Amino acid sequence: MTYPNAISKPAASPTILLIGGSDSSGGAGLQADLRVLSSYQLAGACVVTAATAQNTGTLVAVQPLSAKQVLTQLDAVLHDLTIHAVKVGMLASPAIVRAVAARLRQLRVPIVLDPVLTASVGGALLAPAARQLMLDHLLPLATVFTPNLPEVGTLLGLPVSSLSQRRTALRCLTDLGGHWVLIKGGHGTGKRLLDLFGTRSQTFQLTATRLPIATHGTGCTYASAIAAELALGSTPQHAIACGHAYLQAALRQPLILGKPAVYCPGFPVAINAESRHWRGLNAV
Repeated sequence: MTYPNAISKPAASPTILLIGGSDSSGGAGLQADLRVLSSYQLAGACVVTAATAQNTGTLVAVQPLSAKQVLTQLDAVLHDLTIHAVKVGMLASPAIVRAVAARLRQLRVPIVLDPVLTASVGGALLAPAARQLMLDHLLPLATVFTPNLPEVGTLLGLPVSSLSQRRTALRCLTDLGGHWVLIKGGHGTGKRLLDLFGTRSQTFQLTATRLPIATHGTGCTYASAIAAELALGSTPQHAIACGHAYLQAALRQPLILGKPAVYCPGFPVAINAESRHWRGLNAV
């Protein structure tokens, strides 16, 4: 193939492997992941784990794919594409957790694991039997693990209302094999939300004003922005700070869906991969 208007053959676009569920409302799941990558001008390869029938108010049904169907998608993608980072979301079943872990063990790229347990509108998205499997088989593979407060409470059986309790939970998750753990504070209370993140040896916090709106797809957006940053060469610490800043900007340029309205992170700006401007990291 020739490229008459180019000096040389263009380089392949950095590609993120997205593993997760399809949201029929378009607000969360793989649909939200792809919006983030569009802002970053990155490519996204999608491996669907489940189809959800939902809108902005109700989760109607969840139909997981079989582990074989998920593996077929993964093998097709990995055979052909060069993957620069992986973002894992909804996994639905124990068999899918095992299948995804088996393939990700073969990769040597950054992995962001977002443990999607329930839908924003309520309803389980991960079978209870799969929770421990995820901690045992996927958490040690993840560069960054991104649970929200309810997910931390469910996975560890610990209270997480205070900052000291969240610190304890973060240490527990790193003891279980987590490298960088981000405990998202969006489900907390108060005018300011606080995200706590770190490793066994260091912790940081990020704060933001809590917006008085109902949201959908924020966790997917946050994790995908972190994955995009990692694919572009950011350190985990910087990628998390950038993901936080991206999410706050996206919530101020929202997509407004449904009746009553929910706010989905939109397109804050088309981000040139060579000149990103997200900052905001504060040491604890």
